[in-house]
Amino acid sequence: MRIITLLLIIISWLSCTGSAQVKNEAIETKDSVNEDLTYNIQVLTLNKDSVQVIFRNTSINPNKEQLELLRQIKNRQGELHAKILVGIFNYYKDVRKDYAKGIAIDEIHDGKLSKELLESILPTAKSKEYLRGFYHIVVIHIPQKVDLLNPEFVIEYDCDWEIENGMVSIFRNWEISEVGTAEMHY
Repeated sequence: MRIITLLLIIISWLSCTGSAQVKNEAIETKDSVNEDLTYNIQVLTLNKDSVQVIFRNTSINPNKEQLELLRQIKNRQGELHAKILVGIFNYYKDVRKDYAKGIAIDEIHDGKLSKELLESILPTAKSKEYLRGFYHIVVIHIPQKVDLLNPEFVIEYDCDWEIENGMVSIFRNWEISEVGTAEMHY
């Protein structure tokens, strides 16, 4: 019953705030440390597929600040998307050599790693738009306590070069403060 009530609240909230569409799914998750509400929404500019939104340490209903931050994220998608492109592009340029060394150890063929094989596994970042095809957003993490004047939230990605952990961009006051592997967020 609680999940149905939550879903109805979210559907009515999103229908009043604009174009995001809710998938018919609300999933309550619990782990040994936190109680988190999780549900799927479709955020049109940031992702073509549905994106999970996790309200961290929230077990019953998201509070009004959490919902307002989600609304603001949705409304600022274009701005956030541009920052994400730059943040991931810069991060990838900095770490590509490290990933290439790790791949070379695992993928040596006839004593050396061919340039073609490396490029197929770990493409050269020709532009931020080119790199965009190698990652996609899967989760938006919204904390329980939200300061709407200086909001903090995390956007998590699956990506081709960091399959094991994925990546995150940590936002503070609408700017990316850190980009890295998703394990740094947990």
